[in-house]
Amino acid sequence: MARGKLLVLEGIDGSGKTTQARMLFDEMLRRGNGNVVLTAEPTNNGLGKIIRNELKEQGETIDPLTVQLIFTADRAQHVYNIIEPRLANGSTVICDRYYYSTAAYAYALGLDMEELLRVNSVLFPKPAATVILDVPIKTARERIEKRNNKPDRFENTEMQKKVREGYIKLAKAPKLRWGEVRVIDADSSSDEVHKKIMEEISKHIS
Repeated sequence: MARGKLLVLEGIDGSGKTTQARMLFDEMLRRGNGNVVLTAEPTNNGLGKIIRNELKEQGETIDPLTVQLIFTADRAQHVYNIIEPRLANGSTVICDRYYYSTAAYAYALGLDMEELLRVNSVLFPKPAATVILDVPIKTARERIEKRNNKPDRFENTEMQKKVREGYIKLAKAPKLRWGEVRVIDADSSSDEVHKKIMEEISKHIS
């Protein structure tokens, strides 16, 4: 059995990646690919819940490196429980966030982005394709506000600017050792963005 492919959608909060991951999943089902799974990070397991609780806290926080290492530990469990078994089974795995998120947020927090990315890319499966959805900070803020949820500690404007810059730096790297990355302008309707994603993803799926 041929090994499956890992497709990743990335972007700052409010970029539309969760909506687009679901649209991509639905589109693949419509095309007759029933062997597809949609997943996301952070997960809903024990480590993922620690991360979510930490993100909701607005007061004293734990060390930024510790937070990113918890994200990486959560990813290890995610790969072990879901991603690797499904890839081995020939499934297409669509993931809302993966190790590029760790790198971009590490950059925003003043950590060594490339070192964290190097460690993650050695430990975990490389994506067949990673699409970064890029939107202006103003657009992202408006989308976040429409959710009517209390923003987490990473959803403030200055942090979002730095995370976005981290993603762009990743995409502009001369020769990525961590899998192919493409940036898509996502400041348009969900249908238009979906079309752009499908044009890119179709290069990597049969």
